[in-house]
Amino acid sequence: MPESKSAFQVMRILTTLLLTLTVESIQANTLQETEKAARLTAIRLFDALKAIEAYLETPPQEQTRAPNLKLKPGADEQVAAVLDRNKPALALLERLVVAAENDFKRRYGDIEPGRDDVQGQADLRSLYRIRKYGNAARSTFDSYAALIGATPPLPVQPGKSGPLVRGTIRAGMGSNTATTEIKGGDKSETSVTRSDLAVDLTADLTPQDKLVLRASRREEIRFAPLSQIRGDLDYTRRLSPQGALGGRVGFDQYQNDANDSTDVNRTAFGIRGVLTPSPGLRANADFTLTTAAYPNNTPLDYKESRLNLNAAGEVSPKAAWGVEYSRASQDLEDNTGVADHSRDQIAGTVTLRTGERSTLAVNARSDGFAFDTSSPRSYRRQTLELKGRSRSGIGRSSTWALSFRSKDYEAIQERNYREYRGDLQTRSGLGTNQERSSQFFLNYRSFEGKENPAYLDYLETRWDLRRASSMLFWESNLYVLYFFKDGSTERNSRISQFLWCGILLAANQGIVVGPYVATDTDLVTVSGSNVGPFESRANRVRYGVKGNVRLYKQPLSIDGQARYEVAQTYNIPDSPAPVRLEIQVNASYAVTPVVDATLRLQNYSIGADDPGAIQTSEFDVLVGLAYHLGRSQ
Repeated sequence: MPESKSAFQVMRILTTLLLTLTVESIQANTLQETEKAARLTAIRLFDALKAIEAYLETPPQEQTRAPNLKLKPGADEQVAAVLDRNKPALALLERLVVAAENDFKRRYGDIEPGRDDVQGQADLRSLYRIRKYGNAARSTFDSYAALIGATPPLPVQPGKSGPLVRGTIRAGMGSNTATTEIKGGDKSETSVTRSDLAVDLTADLTPQDKLVLRASRREEIRFAPLSQIRGDLDYTRRLSPQGALGGRVGFDQYQNDANDSTDVNRTAFGIRGVLTPSPGLRANADFTLTTAAYPNNTPLDYKESRLNLNAAGEVSPKAAWGVEYSRASQDLEDNTGVADHSRDQIAGTVTLRTGERSTLAVNARSDGFAFDTSSPRSYRRQTLELKGRSRSGIGRSSTWALSFRSKDYEAIQERNYREYRGDLQTRSGLGTNQERSSQFFLNYRSFEGKENPAYLDYLETRWDLRRASSMLFWESNLYVLYFFKDGSTERNSRISQFLWCGILLAANQGIVVGPYVATDTDLVTVSGSNVGPFESRANRVRYGVKGNVRLYKQPLSIDGQARYEVAQTYNIPDSPAPVRLEIQVNASYAVTPVVDATLRLQNYSIGADDPGAIQTSEFDVLVGLAYHLGRSQ
């Protein structure tokens, strides 16, 4: 027994050391990578802690707390063993939370990124989810430890700040080929040398000054050979803990070898400010001026100015508010075809916390599009939404929403409409293929111009379901669109159905494969005749096999999907049955702690073998290296 206990202690020390090294290699990655590691760690930890439920007299409640739980007599030793085995996993998860907190603070300081900062908002959402995983794990672990009178493991404390310069430099080379062939006739092929160069660096010049540099150049085929060069320099100065100022300058050069009239050179200049006078109040403003020049089509040249203002705060721990205003004006160099125009939007929201894990929000928005001269396209749109959300545990949530929207054109009343919509969504899972989800919405639109046959009232609904148990899963979608005219139900309708089922392999890693079938059906009614509804001759059935792969296991990461599909128009005898093949793979392998080898592969082809049928295909491959500054060696 002493030897066994000693061996267990040695294994525990080795496990703790391994987890520590894992954190050291993860914490310098992007927040999205840290989120993946935290999610998988939380899944495994909760799966391991489920063993304790067998020793409880009553099942755990939705919110696990010690007063609601009671152990069976004599189960203390077994529960203590389960907790002891999983202390390293809890320590790993909490160190990931600390790493994410430090990384986010290094990048953005004490100021949240603006709403126009796409990467910043993505990092903020990742940080929120990482915190959620850590809080849920700590709460559950402490409640079980309290049952046996054990001392919970101490939470991990924040560490030191990171490097002054961090980011990623990528370089890749490959090829991209597109082919078009008329079966039994002509064949054309377009090929380019594929290249992808990118730099994304952040430098902390001082504790108050941050500089961000982003630059990229890519060359590939997307319906035509193209190349694009982008650059962006962003500077932020923290004036105080309550405020900051920033500015940016950027350019974008796009070239299309097939149609040089779409070539464009854009430059952008922007300034912004952030003010946080109190923890419960935040306001920011930004202004951007964009100039676009078309070297081969000067009438398309334009200048656009955009202003965004928003503020948010908390009235109390259970009530929050937010307002936003934006306006964009576009001045065209030659407005003989299209007049100068502007867009504006004003929005407000009030969010109430109705329970410990439930919220109720009221959202209102009004936006419009106006031309400097009288135009039938000028309109104003208003939206009012009531939305509720409840969370019953980590990865489990449900939302519902009721909304009303109206759109009023200044000149053409026939295009005015009113919309009523209801949504219901439920989800259970941690973002893996073992999750269960459902979504249902019902939307009714009513046009005012009844005499105009181009605008019909319609009823639209969609119902999505996803379920997984053991090694099996299935997913289904049903979409129905039905048109009305003056209250009559004899109008056109559209029905789309989809069913996918199969097996799960390594479910937590996300390997899914199986067959599917889908139908697209249009029912047509001829107006003013006795002909009843009949199916369109273009209706078809699609069937095939598809699969997804998401692997994240150091040092390898793979995200890929594949689909093989046959489409058959079933109302036309002897009609062509085009075959569709899609393969997409994105892979990364950590060669060293700071260098990743990457692979991007895409293959797309569609067409039939019938004489005269058109077949198209595109093959893209890119092999590259990514160097991460700021990672620990």
